[in-house]
Amino acid sequence: MRQDITDLTAFYATPMGRMAATLIAQRLAAIWPRLDGRHVAGLGFAPPVLSQLPDRAASRVAFMPAPQGACLWPDPGPNAVALVDERALPLPDGAYDYVVLVHALEVSEDRDALLREVWRILNPGGRLAVVVPKRRGAWSSAESTPFGHGQPFSATQLSALLSDHLLPVSRVMTTVFVPPVRHAQVWKTAWWAEGLGQKMIPYWGGILVAEAEKRFDLGRPKRARPIEVLQPSPVPAGAVQRRTPAKTERTPR
Repeated sequence: MRQDITDLTAFYATPMGRMAATLIAQRLAAIWPRLDGRHVAGLGFAPPVLSQLPDRAASRVAFMPAPQGACLWPDPGPNAVALVDERALPLPDGAYDYVVLVHALEVSEDRDALLREVWRILNPGGRLAVVVPKRRGAWSSAESTPFGHGQPFSATQLSALLSDHLLPVSRVMTTVFVPPVRHAQVWKTAWWAEGLGQKMIPYWGGILVAEAEKRFDLGRPKRARPIEVLQPSPVPAGAVQRRTPAKTERTPR
């Protein structure tokens, strides 16, 4: 189930939400240390992460799906948010160098269409980062947070899904090792827990961050086939339309 914009903004206004966004952004900044002159797009609810990525990007835009709703961002500053249909983004091919999915893939009602659109709007060689709740992680079952909604993934499942859409994964990382509890003392240990977790128990992280690359040499994603609706044949006036009984197979005794 997709959360609406009110719930998302309320969560990221809490100390737990702010720290979770910071830890996720830290992982992204480690793999994308320089965005100078690049065009970056977020899809889903990405502003808490986008706002913490390295500066000097040529543009940063947040696209929010219509069923979720949208809010103004950044504040203050000119609005950089658009309300969209994630299955048909109003963007030209190859419009962006980097795309970040946050609260998008796991709650999408049509993942195939979403990933086809992401592939289309990425430049050749463009990079995609996908943030999803980790299967069997503490955060995927915490319904009081946005990560407790939708379909969680294992690293293997996420890699397979992206590869099937011609977005081969270069790395999958885990982050946010602090349990999803609303206690200030717990979040004071977040940086310590993150450092220890990355070194000692990386599989305990609650959030997956996967990086993938758009590849042209693998072909193009298959387009969705339109559903063909069969129309019944017209019946002449006064005629009686008979139904042919279905054949049944008898099981030998």
